[in-house]
Amino acid sequence: MSMLNDLWKALLLSVMLGCILGVAVGVRDTARNKAAIVSDLNRDALLAVDTVELLARNLRLAVTTVAANIDPDNMADSAVQLWPQLSEEWRDFRTVLIIDMSGTIAADLGRGGAAVGTDVSFRDYFREIVTDPSRIYFVGAPIISQFDGQWVLPVSAPILDTDRVLRGVVTASVEYGYFEPDAWQTLGARTNLHLLALETGSVFDLDLEHPLLAPQARIGSAALDIGTQHIDDLPHGLPIPGQTAFVVRTSHEGLGVIVSRPTDEIDAEAAKAGTFVGSLTGILSALMLFIFLRGRVMLRRVRADARQLRLLQERQRLATSAGGIGIWDLEISSGKVVWDALMHRCYGTDPATFPATFEAWRERLHPADMANTIATFQKAVKTGTDLTAKFRILTPQGEERTLQASASITEGPDGRSKHMIGVNLDITREIAREMALKDALERIEHDATHDALTGIGNRRGFFYHVDALAARYREDAPTAVLLLDIDQYKMVNDVVGHTGGDHLLKTVATLLETALGADGYVARIGGDEFAMILCGADLENRAQTMSERILALCREPVPYKTMTIRYTASIGIAIGKLSAAHRLLEDADIALYAAKNSGRNQSQLYSHEMRVKSEQKKHLADDLTIAIEQGQIGIRLQPQVCARSETLSGAEVLMRWWHPQRGELSPPEFLPVATELGLLPELDRIMMKQAVEAAKTLARQGIVLPSLSMNISVERLTQPDLIADVANLPDYPGELIFELLEATDFSCSHQDVFARIAELRDLGVKFAVDDFGSGHASLTTLLALNPDYVKIDKRLVIEGTTDAASPSPFLITISELCHRLDIATIAEGVETRETVDMMAALGADILQGFFIAKPLNVPEFVTWSRQEAAEGGVTAPREQPLNGG
Repeated sequence: MSMLNDLWKALLLSVMLGCILGVAVGVRDTARNKAAIVSDLNRDALLAVDTVELLARNLRLAVTTVAANIDPDNMADSAVQLWPQLSEEWRDFRTVLIIDMSGTIAADLGRGGAAVGTDVSFRDYFREIVTDPSRIYFVGAPIISQFDGQWVLPVSAPILDTDRVLRGVVTASVEYGYFEPDAWQTLGARTNLHLLALETGSVFDLDLEHPLLAPQARIGSAALDIGTQHIDDLPHGLPIPGQTAFVVRTSHEGLGVIVSRPTDEIDAEAAKAGTFVGSLTGILSALMLFIFLRGRVMLRRVRADARQLRLLQERQRLATSAGGIGIWDLEISSGKVVWDALMHRCYGTDPATFPATFEAWRERLHPADMANTIATFQKAVKTGTDLTAKFRILTPQGEERTLQASASITEGPDGRSKHMIGVNLDITREIAREMALKDALERIEHDATHDALTGIGNRRGFFYHVDALAARYREDAPTAVLLLDIDQYKMVNDVVGHTGGDHLLKTVATLLETALGADGYVARIGGDEFAMILCGADLENRAQTMSERILALCREPVPYKTMTIRYTASIGIAIGKLSAAHRLLEDADIALYAAKNSGRNQSQLYSHEMRVKSEQKKHLADDLTIAIEQGQIGIRLQPQVCARSETLSGAEVLMRWWHPQRGELSPPEFLPVATELGLLPELDRIMMKQAVEAAKTLARQGIVLPSLSMNISVERLTQPDLIADVANLPDYPGELIFELLEATDFSCSHQDVFARIAELRDLGVKFAVDDFGSGHASLTTLLALNPDYVKIDKRLVIEGTTDAASPSPFLITISELCHRLDIATIAEGVETRETVDMMAALGADILQGFFIAKPLNVPEFVTWSRQEAAEGGVTAPREQPLNGG
């Protein structure tokens, strides 16, 4: 009985010890199993994100390359021209959309243009780029295509012009098949794989059955379980109740990977294995400790074999899913390397002869990249961090290639050794494209800051240089800006043609660069305007000396083909602080205008008085526009009489501006401004129309004007609308005379001027040379123009009386010359009775001056005419117009 009790006690004790030991072992093993399952889940996430990152990087490179090759000014056509290359090199594109700034699809590549004209401005892939044009690309949320209902992932990039201004958006989309999850998603049962769009926080399942089913809709919306694992924080909260999940984001590609399994399933799987081990341990511990220990060793061996099997499966999955990506496995302690066929293809090696060692790989590294690549590798091994490297290799055939490597460190099959498992991607072509794009951008940047004709800087380049000077000098550094303009450049173009004008511009650009040397910078900022900038001490003296030297060089003739171009230039100089360079350019422009007004072929230093005059000119220009609209422009008539009979022979029409504040203004005070504003044709139309209306008003008062004469510039003669303005005038029975300044050199005038004069003569217009004797060679002018009248300059008339009260030899010569050429003469500036008698005796035909009458308005003209008739002075003219009295 006692033996039996001892047996029962032994049995009870064995059972109790077995149960205690079994429970303890079961609890411990359950925890270990759960840790192993979670570790496998972690590795799944890391391997999945490596694949996704490589695929996404190719997609991003493709989209940004497309955007860089789209012409912003002709997006649709350039996109169509680019499509054959895209369809060949990036076959995974489902479609490529070119979207203009209104959100309308301008080109649809890949579907035959089915989406052209569709408004997609509400889509995230358009709105995000427009909101922030500086971003390189944007990965949008997956969408269902409104055209064929397919699952697509859109990736967008901005289309920028040369000024870095957003002109449109390129959006490329890939389908589910791009990621090929069926090929590499070898996960455990009920293990979920999702992609995460980091920009939008959108999560989508790589499941063709439910391609857009979000985890929230699938597993509820409660908060994350306490046991949920994280590698990185999510940009937006992702509630996954009842799940153990790993979230890994790509480095720069805008995507992440979420790998998760139900927590209860993990617990159940771990508990099942733990219960089995604990029960077995409890039973066998009562019978035989050796069997228990032997079972533990076998169990560990089974687990090691399972890990090795999973490792081989991962390598198989990556090799078959990521086309063109080589897989390698390095045992760190021994240096042994396992390469797949694609690795050998990347390195150009023969698997049969290539030694599978770390040293053999190092020998293939480019000498220039070897040290840095080895250091990066050793750092990853030492710290246990992931490896990311870009390096060049030399194949056995001597070809240089660029590879992108990514790798992670993990345990080996024995659980003790460490392995580095990674992938290599040949990115040689992508690097070549990036370099080509870089060169293109550099060329665009150069062209944006340089003048295409002369090769020197342009306006933008000038201000870029100012910014560069600001980095070298203090803000208050003394600075001089010189602005040069070629005098009468339009006339040069008219004489030698635009090709000759371009030759002159290039000559001046070279001249200025040579004159400035290393001391300054020159840019062509307008048609024939060149800006120069100097910094340093003694600037006023240096700038003045430099400008005089440049003006002297500009006076030298320029050979061109079989002719010689003679020209001059004017320069405006402004001196101030470097920080006010933009203002200095304005001041130099004001000084240049002053140099032009002072006779050209000179330089002027800016002063505050010049700006005051310039601002007054601006106000005058504004007022002149208003004056035309409000009818403030009018005329005065100065009577002209026959020198022999003293009968009224006509009147000169003088334009006036009755300014509300400044009163009556004469033409020299506003015509230069009108010419610059292009208002001269309108003023001429007003003057001619009012002159004819005034003559008709006087005719109704019994005062007939046989002729009306008015000044007109040679520039106005070159404008075709002058013919229509004259033809559209109200009927006028007298002569219409156009007075041309004798200061114009008609021998050099363009043929268009003489053609216009011939057309006007066909309309009955007569021509007179005004201020004769004050300008170019008079004989040349008379021969070229063959005028109907010569109007002797009033200074010659006033000063043409000698001490003996007889006409000067110059007046006698002019009169005899005109009479011999059968040209009537008009003497202006007649201010005394003696001058009237002298010019009549000399043979002048018509007299004009204050002795006869000052310029009059119509009522004053009526009063003057009647008063002269009453006093026996000027009488009514004959019915027919007089030519020479």
